[in-house]
Amino acid sequence: MTCGKTETLDLQHKGGCVINFTHLLTAFPNVETIHSYGGVLTKNWFADIQQFKKHPLKLVRFVVSAHRFEPFDVNAFVKFLKSRPHRVDILFYVYDDQRKVEAYASELEQILDQHLTRSDAPLQVMTKYTRFMLRIYEQNVSWLLYPENDVLTHEKKHRLFPL
Repeated sequence: MTCGKTETLDLQHKGGCVINFTHLLTAFPNVETIHSYGGVLTKNWFADIQQFKKHPLKLVRFVVSAHRFEPFDVNAFVKFLKSRPHRVDILFYVYDDQRKVEAYASELEQILDQHLTRSDAPLQVMTKYTRFMLRIYEQNVSWLLYPENDVLTHEKKHRLFPL
């Protein structure tokens, strides 16, 4: 079954349902936005999306509790972001009252700081760049991926999106 007109999917998961992006993107070839509440991601969720390089996916939002959050390979994730042919916003809202993923979140931030540029651009402001945002412990942290051939200097980037 395919649905050619659907542009936004809001997925409500109960009982730890695993999100299968291969099935979703095949069934909804024109979906641009996916909001997932309570679903479980595999460690290779972004590899599943990568199979669909020409897919018009622009925004993926995950809202998940810490006990359903599966840490993923951050370096492989960075390669995925860099290989996307068009911009995409990926947002993670992780609810972690007991700080179960604190160490992983710290590692994630360190690696992303090496490859992407931190930004304070509000989520409501659309950028022309790929963005990853992590909301955890009541704090938003965002990064932008500037293309290698981007003519903006670091100084200009800072003025556009100050840290």
